[in-house]
Amino acid sequence: MKKYIIKLIIISTLLIANAYGVSNPEPMRMDALRINNNQSNDCSEQYNCDDCNKNYSCENYGAYCCDDATNKNSDLSCSDLEANNWDCSGCACSNHPEDQDNVDSEGNFISKFGCMDDGNHPESNFPNGCTPGVDCIAACNYSDSFMYINFSRCDYPPPGDCDCNSVVGSDTTGDGIIDDYTPHILDDCGICGGPDKIYGALMDCCEDEVDDCNICEGSNFFTGGLLPNGACDCDGNILDECGQCGGDNYFDDTDALPDGSCDCNSVVGSDTTGDGIIDDYTPHILDECGVCNGDGIVVGTCDCYGNVEDCVGVCGGSAILDECGVCNGDGTTCEEISGCTYPEAINYNSDATKDDGSCEYLMGDLDHSGTLNISDVIILANKILTGDWFSW
Repeated sequence: MKKYIIKLIIISTLLIANAYGVSNPEPMRMDALRINNNQSNDCSEQYNCDDCNKNYSCENYGAYCCDDATNKNSDLSCSDLEANNWDCSGCACSNHPEDQDNVDSEGNFISKFGCMDDGNHPESNFPNGCTPGVDCIAACNYSDSFMYINFSRCDYPPPGDCDCNSVVGSDTTGDGIIDDYTPHILDDCGICGGPDKIYGALMDCCEDEVDDCNICEGSNFFTGGLLPNGACDCDGNILDECGQCGGDNYFDDTDALPDGSCDCNSVVGSDTTGDGIIDDYTPHILDECGVCNGDGIVVGTCDCYGNVEDCVGVCGGSAILDECGVCNGDGTTCEEISGCTYPEAINYNSDATKDDGSCEYLMGDLDHSGTLNISDVIILANKILTGDWFSW
């Protein structure tokens, strides 16, 4: 009974002390515990203390850790030790039946020492330069269910983080699996993990909806690429004649752009290969017919309408040669000249207008081609075979 009364007094004292931020009382030396007097104070050997979060000086307390203490005294439990201010958090605590009744679902000893740093404790180790009780947040594994303070058990976000997301993470897919440990920082408006924007010309921090121009509660929303006032951007620019926002592509009185182009190809380009990629920004100019990027006057014609010159030399004129070869004549100047009109004859008359049958040919030029060739030989052979030789 005396043993449990001592425990109750100590626990009550610790709860009062911790509530006011006072450090935990010193652990009771093992030789003062005297549980069943089954005690070894030999410090020459140390039981494995790797699992324990808190190590002690064996010379001062009689053991190096809770696991070392329960090994030195098999009647001693971690529960007994924690009731006497020993921190057994993380220890195996597997040598006593009393400890077996105080384990979690994974079989780990449930220590009464843990992280109680809610951001208000004066001994807070929060690493981000905050002031406890003013702007420090609770440790990432803070719990008010512990009886004793152990700041070494507290998990804090790395310097610069404003919350515990990089430590405890979040479920971004909703599948129940923590998959995002992205560090969060304060944005320009002091919002942890906020959009990191300052809205408006007055550097106002807007908690309501901002428009497409980052104006708090503004009405500047793009529709079809334009704002309600017709601007194509938030600087008030408008589309030029080639559809470029804020551009200077405007046609002058000669229907030309500043670079001399007659259309917007030099600005917006064209797809010359049909692969969907704009690859040609060649400036287009007016041809001699005033057609943008046209081919000009067609060869063989004399103007942009497809006309040709008449016999007088007038483009699109109506003058023609008469039957006497006179330009724009009436056909009355012709004089009939008889003679040989066959050009291959040896007596061809270029002035003759009427053939009089007087054409003469080379001896043997039977096809009247003006030359002697194989055709003449074939004709001669046929005449001999057909008996037409003598008619020739």
